Amino acid sequence: MMRIRDWAIILGMLCVGGFEGATAAGKVADGVYFSPLNNFTVPVPNWRGLRIQDRNDDDFAIVSFLDRGDLPASLQSIATLRLTAEVEPAFLEPSRRDAAIQGFLTGFVVPQLFQKVSPQTAIVHGQFLDEGERRLYFAVVNIPEGHAFLRNPGKGKQEDSVSGLLIFHNKGFMYMARLEMKTIFNVRLDPSALSPKELESAQKSLLRIMGTMKFSD
Repeated sequence: MMRIRDWAIILGMLCVGGFEGATAAGKVADGVYFSPLNNFTVPVPNWRGLRIQDRNDDDFAIVSFLDRGDLPASLQSIATLRLTAEVEPAFLEPSRRDAAIQGFLTGFVVPQLFQKVSPQTAIVHGQFLDEGERRLYFAVVNIPEGHAFLRNPGKGKQEDSVSGLLIFHNKGFMYMARLEMKTIFNVRLDPSALSPKELESAQKSLLRIMGTMKFSD
């Protein structure tokens, strides 16, 4: 099994467009991506310049959908982690659930998956959402030099990524859906001054991605 650090490096490379042209570890059939952990499926975006990049081991998987077209769409990715029988109850009990969800973001996702590659990554927004009986956490993170395709010509480096995240639990797994908020149309997006409209747009897009996912029983 890969170590957490190995996955941190892989996720970071996916963030900045590494593994160009890599073969998908998950199955793709009839426009649908099947997770190699057999825990979910999701429709593949209908992008002309689509690239699918993914990696997995027995307990962790990540897939990223990138658009290499002339007017690229925003990066979308889904990461999923299998929970142990000892840990999962914390995500099921209402009195412990919120702390567990936030802990997954602040204690695992940010330090282990983002800061290993971009140490100055920071959470700039966070709020709980209720979708039916499901408890979700919507967050925005600023990932310095972490954009998948935008480059800063003045610095000769990647632009910072401003990514919306949706964290949730389902049937033995934790999930993180990610959407890049900075595009060629809003390169000056300021993560410290996000408007309610910008937050609502990212939130709706992430909920739409989650809504297209189908989970295994």
